[in-house]
Amino acid sequence: MTYIRSLDGLRGVSILLVLCAHTGLLVGGVLGVDIFFVLSGFLITSKLSQEWDLTGSISFKTFYLKRARKLFPVLFLITFLVFIVTHGFDTGLEAQFSGTTVLSILGGYENWAYLYLNIGSPLLAQTWSLSIEEQFYLFFPAFFFLLLSLRVPERGKVGIFFLFVVLSCALKILLIDVQNPHTFTRAYYGTDCRMDPLFLGAIFAVISGNQGRGLSRLKKWCIGPVQVLAAICVMAGYAFGITGANLNFLYFGGFTLFALAAAILILNLVEFDTGLVRNFLEFGPIVWLGEISYSLYLVHFIFTGERNDALVSYLIRDQAVSQYSLIGLEFFVSIGFAALCYYGLERKFIRVGVKS
Repeated sequence: MTYIRSLDGLRGVSILLVLCAHTGLLVGGVLGVDIFFVLSGFLITSKLSQEWDLTGSISFKTFYLKRARKLFPVLFLITFLVFIVTHGFDTGLEAQFSGTTVLSILGGYENWAYLYLNIGSPLLAQTWSLSIEEQFYLFFPAFFFLLLSLRVPERGKVGIFFLFVVLSCALKILLIDVQNPHTFTRAYYGTDCRMDPLFLGAIFAVISGNQGRGLSRLKKWCIGPVQVLAAICVMAGYAFGITGANLNFLYFGGFTLFALAAAILILNLVEFDTGLVRNFLEFGPIVWLGEISYSLYLVHFIFTGERNDALVSYLIRDQAVSQYSLIGLEFFVSIGFAALCYYGLERKFIRVGVKS
């Protein structure tokens, strides 16, 4: 798949939303994670489809080596850094940073460990979504390879993926008991309940790559200026309209609808000249944030928030600093450290994979 600059810009917007959520500026900013999920589903499916079209097969070794080079170097570094912070500062979190916690993070099941083993480091709480993506990477390539090997038509692939979307959305609804807060936690962190954005991304990758008549009508329905505007309105309405009071709405189809809007926007960025939207998403600083977004997502939770373990708050705890000055400092430190991780580690390992 050729590089599309505006998709990095969309990553940049997504990580900004997450930063705003975790610094207390925007409750709906948590939906930035769902955009990442949709992007992952779209890009992984597109790349696997392209490899199949070119070679008639899929190299699982190459796929997993690329994923490992992308994900693990910075993850190892941040895990080690958290160990230093946890044991080197008076955070009171030493007991929570155990070998079992590290194993769940590096092993890709941190979300389930948090739900059912009640373990996890607050400084690495953001790795729940990384675990969901890793679990998706474990089964989806083989599943997609099976569909390709069986010559399942494009409509069939879309139908199968849509079934996963419906099941994931329905499971969230069935699990929720408004009188039991734990059910919301289970629906938010459980991999089975968060498959809908990943499979929506996969659906729209199939639609984007379709060259025949099978999905051409559906593709036409999803592409155009009206569709772009509608997708942006839905996404912005969610991000800026969600508050603590109406957050429950997301679990009753809201997450899925937001992911659908994100998928439609991604399809248009790939297939249609979106004008001002593309120009904004291709703006240099936004694209740069997208490039470092993985490192920034991993490091930001160490520095942001008013928790006792948030490093910036801890280091200036005796200083009289306004809320917005603190947030500005957290943004600056998080982005600066993420840039160091990206240029010093992440990009080097990615380039090793390209050369090999």
